[in-house]
Amino acid sequence: MPFGPVVGIVAADTLGRTDRADAAEEEEPMAGTRPGGVTLVAVLTWISGAINIIAGVFGLFPGGTDFWYAVGLIILGLVIAAVASGLLRGSRLSRTLVTIVQVISLISGVFAIVNGPLWSGLGTVLIAIIVLVILWSRRANEFFQG
Repeated sequence: MPFGPVVGIVAADTLGRTDRADAAEEEEPMAGTRPGGVTLVAVLTWISGAINIIAGVFGLFPGGTDFWYAVGLIILGLVIAAVASGLLRGSRLSRTLVTIVQVISLISGVFAIVNGPLWSGLGTVLIAIIVLVILWSRRANEFFQG
């Protein structure tokens, strides 16, 4: 079939190099490139910050929550958003802060499993473990070191 799809053909240049070898080199992630898992954690962190900010703003309206509580939610949301931004840039401080929060969350999840609602505790533990595994994977380590 002269016009059909050609699979498995490798073109070689005059030095004997192949296009496949060059393509394989391009597919390897460079050290310091942001892994998708880190982006996912950062986006979820941004969403968490946005929810806090929105809740705080709604709390400022008449009939809302206590004024200082609403202000605290807005400030917390801004800090969370800053940490998310740091994750996207490869900030070790941001990774450390998220790690601390997730370890605390993991501990509270274990307490919930033992003393409270089992499913809530299991969910909390599972999410904390996933975030920690993503943030401390080999690819994430390369990104945060680079």
